[in-house]
Amino acid sequence: MSIIHENARGEAKTSIVQEWDNVAAHRFLVEITEDDTGIYSAVALNLPGTGSCGDTRDEAIENFKEAAAGTIEYYADSGEEIPWKTIGSSETPVGAKWIRADALTSSTIGQGSKASF
Repeated sequence: MSIIHENARGEAKTSIVQEWDNVAAHRFLVEITEDDTGIYSAVALNLPGTGSCGDTRDEAIENFKEAAAGTIEYYADSGEEIPWKTIGSSETPVGAKWIRADALTSSTIGQGSKASF
């Protein structure tokens, strides 16, 4: 099975679902908006409180990935359960995108894992 998503340049890309099977990888459903001053915000709909912004869409996405990795690292290192929120298709805003992030945590150090986006 494959999915279609948008890469950082706004181009449609088809990916194989198995790409998401990496245990250290996390998927974020992200809504990207532009405010009246031209600043872009990227907010995770499935992990409340995780988001960032930037002067461009690409910068907002890159800043979001860094924030998302930090959020995952916090939960993993503190031993707290990640408070994922299930988002139904009727709740998903038009244009929301799935973004994958791998996080480096103390539990994965030494196992060949690294942060990548």
